[in-house]
Amino acid sequence: MLHMRSLRKILVALVFLTGLVSYSQVNPYASAVWMKRTDVGCTKCDQFFNTTTNAAGGYSAQINAIMPGGGDWTTDKFHGRNFSSHFSSSGTLVLKGSEIKTIKTSAQNVCDPELFYRVNDVTRSISGSFAGHPIYFYAGCGTPTTNKYNDGNGSCLSTGSDTWQKWQLNRVTGTNTPIGLNSSAGVSDLTLRNEGKYELEIYYRIDGNNGGNTGCSDGIGFINDANSDGTGGDNYIATFTVCPSLTSSSSTNPTTCGGNGAINMVLVGVDDGTYSDRFIYEDAANVTHFFTNVVVTAGVAVINAPAGVYNNIRYQWTATGCSATTSFNVTLTDPSLPNSSIGGPDQTACATSPIVQTLTATATAGSGESVVWYN
Repeated sequence: MLHMRSLRKILVALVFLTGLVSYSQVNPYASAVWMKRTDVGCTKCDQFFNTTTNAAGGYSAQINAIMPGGGDWTTDKFHGRNFSSHFSSSGTLVLKGSEIKTIKTSAQNVCDPELFYRVNDVTRSISGSFAGHPIYFYAGCGTPTTNKYNDGNGSCLSTGSDTWQKWQLNRVTGTNTPIGLNSSAGVSDLTLRNEGKYELEIYYRIDGNNGGNTGCSDGIGFINDANSDGTGGDNYIATFTVCPSLTSSSSTNPTTCGGNGAINMVLVGVDDGTYSDRFIYEDAANVTHFFTNVVVTAGVAVINAPAGVYNNIRYQWTATGCSATTSFNVTLTDPSLPNSSIGGPDQTACATSPIVQTLTATATAGSGESVVWYN
C-alpha cells in the first residue's frame, strides 16, 4: 500500500513533468501565502508568509521578500510552519489569499497567476484535491523618486524597459477591488473539518506570453520548489490541527433497578462511529475508565451506563494530539423503592365472637413507578 506522502510525490511528478521552474525572461521573483488566525494568544495573526524571494533589480532577496520578517524573511516562511491547533468550525484559521511579484520585459505579457491549494488529512492518510484561484493584478511600480509599488509596500524599479508588477488574491466578490488585511473574508476556512492533523499544500502557476506583450499562449511555469534545489516538483506545505469541542451535556437516570441510564454529549468535530477508547471518566474511587460501545451520530454521543458516579467525563482521541474536551460530572441513581406501611386496631384476645382483624396497607410509588398488590 502506498503511503500518502509517496502517492503525493508520484502525483506531483506527473503534474510537473516538464521542469517547470524555468520562466525564460519572465521573473516571478517573490511569492507568499496570506493566512489569518483569530485564536486566543496567536502571534503573527494576519499576514503574508513567504514561499519564495529572489534578488532582482539590484535588490537583495531580503528586500524583495513580501514579508520582511524583521530583517530575516525566513522567520515568516510558509513552508514547514505549524499554524497551531483550532477548534472544529471555529473559524479561527483562514487561508486568506496570496501575493506574487513579477518582472517582465516590454516584449512579454504576464496573465493572472493562480494559487492552487489542497488540504491533506494526515491522521486518516487521505490526500485532498487541488483547487485553483486566480491572483489578480494589484499594483504597478510607482515613480522614479520613490521606486515603491503604488500600494506603498515593497521596492521596485520604475525606470528601464522592465515592468514590475504585484498580483494579489483575495478580491471583493465580482470586482477587482482588493480585500484589506483586516477583512474577515478568505479563500477557505480551514477549521470546517473534523478533528485531525492536516497539511495545507500549495503551489502557483503563471501563464503569459514570452514572445509578445499580449495574450496568454505560453505556459510560463510553476512556483513549486520548496526544497530550493532548482528542480521543482516540491510543493509548499504547512501544518495545522483541528480539535473537537463539547457544546452541551445531559443525563437520564435508569428507569428500572439495575438498568441503564443515559449520558448524552453534543460534540463538534467528531466522526460518526462506535468507540470504546475515547470517552473517559473517573469513578467514585478516582479510578480512570473508558466507556465502551459509545455511538456518535451527527455529533451526538449516547453513553449507556448503570447507576453510579461518573466524574470528569470527557472525549479525547490521542492520535490527533488534541487535549481532552471540557469535562463534566454525572451521578446516575436507580429509581427509589416504594414506601409502604401496614396498620390496624389492636386485636381483642378474649372476644366471644369470631376474631376479626382489619389491616390497612398503603404504598407510595416514586415518579415513573407503580405498585402491584398480591393477595
